[in-house]
Amino acid sequence: MMRVGKTNNRRVIWLDADRFDTKPNKSPWIEMSKVLQAHGFDVTLVTGYENAPYENENLDVVSLRVWDIPFIFRIALLIRMLSWVLRNAGRDDIIILKPESLLIAPSLKRRGFHKLHLDVRTLPLRALSSFKGKVDHWVFWTFTIGKLRKYASSYSFITERLKSAIEQEFRAVFEDYVIWQSSVNMSVFRPVEAPDRGISRKLFTVFYHGSIYGTRGIDKVIEAMSLLSPAYRGHIRFVIVGPDSGKIALQDIVRRHGVTDSVTLAGYVPYEDIPNRIAQADCCICPLPDLLEWNVSSPLKVFEYMACEKPVILTPIPAHKDVADGQDFVVWTTGYEASDIRVAIEYAFDHRGQLTDAARAARDFMRDTYDWTIQGRHFADYLGGRYRRELS
Repeated sequence: MMRVGKTNNRRVIWLDADRFDTKPNKSPWIEMSKVLQAHGFDVTLVTGYENAPYENENLDVVSLRVWDIPFIFRIALLIRMLSWVLRNAGRDDIIILKPESLLIAPSLKRRGFHKLHLDVRTLPLRALSSFKGKVDHWVFWTFTIGKLRKYASSYSFITERLKSAIEQEFRAVFEDYVIWQSSVNMSVFRPVEAPDRGISRKLFTVFYHGSIYGTRGIDKVIEAMSLLSPAYRGHIRFVIVGPDSGKIALQDIVRRHGVTDSVTLAGYVPYEDIPNRIAQADCCICPLPDLLEWNVSSPLKVFEYMACEKPVILTPIPAHKDVADGQDFVVWTTGYEASDIRVAIEYAFDHRGQLTDAARAARDFMRDTYDWTIQGRHFADYLGGRYRRELS
């Protein structure tokens, strides 16, 4: 844990009620914190962990340990976060909250913390049918956004589509807000020479990294591998990088479709090592289905693939079309079923040379619009302007 010494900079306390060490995508917190620091903020990330406290030499991270029990974990972590803030934060600090962190917003307000900023990155998954899933959705979304959003004095969203969806769901109007989309660290995600893969080099590798839980379409890609035409079988493999905790369900799907020889579940890989894994791919894929929570998102992993100059297979959801429509290095599926994805994979294999050549332009496309320094500047300028009077 890096501790920031006493400075005259404005201080931001960022609360993330999650297991940060096993979070498959840490880049929004890490990269945005770097940009905020470059713009005169001292940033402290307060979060939880599952196995070991997360450490980053460029970021002040406070890792809190609580009982790792479903539902109890997040409530207990929020209580510990509240205690930490009351003991360590100043009343002039800006506190960034996620929707679930709004549960402690009334207590913070009563104790004199008035610079509360709500940042919303995604909609919760609507497909969760378990009792716990329904309770989590009501407590950490319906109740917090519906009843507690008023405790925040400023807001940020990942896209305008997300803001509009929340306004429609809760009959709200957000006037004082900023949009900061997902972006990519161009110095981390860059083209690198792939290591010699030996025999596997002969295989056309389709790659995915990120969350591997339900509703992300990974099961459809696995099924698509089982549907490949005979001419393609034995020449294509699908590599999946994601949290170990989600592997069991996918292993069952892989066995059920009889593709254990062509689908590899690589498990968890640290954020810093992802570019080396991408380098080993011939084509990457983001198979998100047509669900509201994905339609309003900002496709971070797609940006990372583009920055590494890789062709990408994408489903035609609005979030993908918004950032990649018309790009020659993208293969669009015609739908969201395994049969649609199978056709796209075979097309990518047949046209791999042309797609690889076209993907060399992807990095420049990303640099001009989706570098973290660009999106981060929006957020830093907003916070600086919104709280200038209080901070001066």
